[in-house]
Amino acid sequence: MVVKMRSSHHPWRYLSHALAVAMLIGTVALPRAVAFTGEATLLTPVPKADKQRLATLVNKGDVTTLKHVLFHRATNHHHTPDPNAEPVIPYGLSRADAFYLMGVAQTKAQKPHQAFIWYQKAAQLNHPWAQYQLSKVYMDERTPLKQNKPLALALLKKAANSNVPDAQLDLAMAYETGRKGLTQDIPAAVTYYQKAALNHHALAQYALGYLYEKGNGVEKDIPMAFHWYKKSADRGISAAQYKTGLFYLIDTEAGKQNVAAGKQYLEKAARQNHVEAALQLGLIYEEKFTEHPANATDADYTNALQWFRRAANLGDPNGQMAVGTYYLMGWGTNQDMTEALKWFKASAKQGNDSAKDWLAIVQKDLNEADDTHLATQTHQE
Repeated sequence: MVVKMRSSHHPWRYLSHALAVAMLIGTVALPRAVAFTGEATLLTPVPKADKQRLATLVNKGDVTTLKHVLFHRATNHHHTPDPNAEPVIPYGLSRADAFYLMGVAQTKAQKPHQAFIWYQKAAQLNHPWAQYQLSKVYMDERTPLKQNKPLALALLKKAANSNVPDAQLDLAMAYETGRKGLTQDIPAAVTYYQKAALNHHALAQYALGYLYEKGNGVEKDIPMAFHWYKKSADRGISAAQYKTGLFYLIDTEAGKQNVAAGKQYLEKAARQNHVEAALQLGLIYEEKFTEHPANATDADYTNALQWFRRAANLGDPNGQMAVGTYYLMGWGTNQDMTEALKWFKASAKQGNDSAKDWLAIVQKDLNEADDTHLATQTHQE
């Protein structure tokens, strides 16, 4: 059965590419900085080998060994630790750094009360990352301690103004949304987004790109939006890779049109399960054989189906509709009415009206085919 596909049954052609920035951590799959990432969180420089040893102990939550390493005491003439001696902190670490690392290790070991004690010790010595960790504890409604929003905000501001990128991002989001006891202040939000972005925070770079693209709190500047999106994309943020890919493909205002680069960034995003990127890649390959059929190859059909299938498997109704269409038409695969029916059903179940239409058509054709087959068998008998 061959069906003539009308353009109105291609709803995925009209997908909006506008992507609202997720201002709350967790609404987009973005990597957060680990509490201990090396020298970025320490006040004193540490030799590389020693830093790696500390990082291993901290990230394993090996509190006992770490405490021994950080606070071993000088031995007496019996070669046993002298309880009266001051602990010797190695590697030239400050006491604030040592206390902070113990807090992180306790966090990794899932001992929040002990972590709090060590963070508090470090914060009292003005360790900015410890101040940031404490701010999260005091702000959290689920904290086992008494929630203290004013203290949490004061600690967050101290950490942000001491150049902690995560704190700068959190403060920027709070100013933008009017949360954490702050009055909404877009210029202040932009300031802290910029600080975090300049400190290489990938999510802040993405958020700043969005603000420049939309002209929210700053003068609209597409080249600057592209600049920050690309920086974020190169640090692995799928939403930024998608935006960067689109700019390379279609936005001449940024002066960076490069189709090959656009496809590369879209592929990076799609491989991180970014649905819109997968759909856009499907459209790129589909356009070649629908609008330039003389230049199309079998690979274009296969590639289009590959990316639509990825979107479909992620539960996207437009991707499901597309995959159903490809099986119906036999594009990039053998024609398979059963598979077409399966994907149309999945899409229709999510409210896709075009899928509902084609589901009815395919079911009708299959029923008629069954009736014809049955009639033929009866006649032969």
